[in-house]
Amino acid sequence: MNDFKAMSVFVTVIEQGSMQAAAEKLAMTPSAITQSIQKLEQQLKIKLLNRTTRKISLTEAGEAFYQHASQMQKSAENAMKSVELLRSSPTGTLRISCPSGLTRSPFIQALKLILEEHADFNMELSFKDEAVDLIEERIDIALRIGTRALGDNMIARHIYDVKLAIVAHKDYLKKHFLP
Repeated sequence: MNDFKAMSVFVTVIEQGSMQAAAEKLAMTPSAITQSIQKLEQQLKIKLLNRTTRKISLTEAGEAFYQHASQMQKSAENAMKSVELLRSSPTGTLRISCPSGLTRSPFIQALKLILEEHADFNMELSFKDEAVDLIEERIDIALRIGTRALGDNMIARHIYDVKLAIVAHKDYLKKHFLP
């Protein structure tokens, strides 16, 4: 089995030029660094480093191993950076389902501002008053009114209390409700 941590320790030792410097960079003890290199050499069944009290140097096998392990470490770092980039800046498409009453709301204006700030980000808005199957329609966020809108497999956050009012002109009230 490959010990990627030991491989990364090995690369750091070579790049730092000493076990002590690698230990400081990796926040490990020099003893742990030495044990990691020894474990790697035992696993590979070949000596990777020539060690003296003053310096280290690569063996022929160590040189070949370093080239590949260094590439592996750079690839791993690039993989982490690519995910961090996705996390720090919105990209892709966000699908939102909301009631038709929100078509002319400040909410839509806020979404427009987000889209203007992030060129790699898209939104698909679906204005439907009836409940939709979020999984089937691949909806990421659904804005709903009332407690019945929540399914067992959903996570809800309260955003706003809606106050309802019945509004009518006084002539309408006189004609239909008042004597």
